[in-house]
Amino acid sequence: MAQSLRKLVLSHNRIVTIQPLGTPLGFSPALEYLDLNDNFIGDLEQIKCLQHLTNLREVLFEADHGTNPMCDFENYVEAVRLYLPQLTKLDQKDLIPGYKTPALSRISLKE
Repeated sequence: MAQSLRKLVLSHNRIVTIQPLGTPLGFSPALEYLDLNDNFIGDLEQIKCLQHLTNLREVLFEADHGTNPMCDFENYVEAVRLYLPQLTKLDQKDLIPGYKTPALSRISLKE
């Protein structure tokens, strides 16, 4: 079943790390939608754990009903775009296709 999973809602679960999603035993690349809003994910580098989800098109880290601490970083959107360039929607907002993020060296992933 995990091989065909396309939508996963993990909101409101007190999650602090998404590293298990990046393991070989994690979710299949078929995943298209991931809702992680209203958790405790605080490190922007956690986004790298989702890079193997090549079909991922929409991610929700922040919504009207919740957020994650990493969303407070000034460069939050740029970091997500850098690591997940295939996204078409972030936090319920359409992303501009072909948007170029600044070079990684210019993005600080720490406070």
